[in-house]
Amino acid sequence: GTIERKIEITKLECSESLNDFRVVVLFVNKGNVVFDITGNFNVIDAAGNVHIRGVFDEVYGMPKDKATLQAVQTSKHLEPGDYDILINLDVKNSDPIIKEARFTVAANGSISDPILKD
Repeated sequence: GTIERKIEITKLECSESLNDFRVVVLFVNKGNVVFDITGNFNVIDAAGNVHIRGVFDEVYGMPKDKATLQAVQTSKHLEPGDYDILINLDVKNSDPIIKEARFTVAANGSISDPILKD
């Protein structure tokens, strides 16, 4: 049959705890081949300054599998304001997936759910 490689991001989460910044990407393999994904992220403010950079652990999965990529940057803290997160996922034997989302850090330190941009 035809080889189909399709990864769908189902959820993106950003959180901060004890000055550790965590990014979680949930996705499902909609294709019919095994996937092998690594990647990285950058958190950028409105002026284009990069505040946090991180690398995701490598994940493998079978067709129709759900999987989670995680990255934690220690000793990182964001001041209140609006930020963009740029996610670059390297999918072995396929095109990279590049996604951008916006989130807000409130004065109390809570982080809004990131909204993926098309």
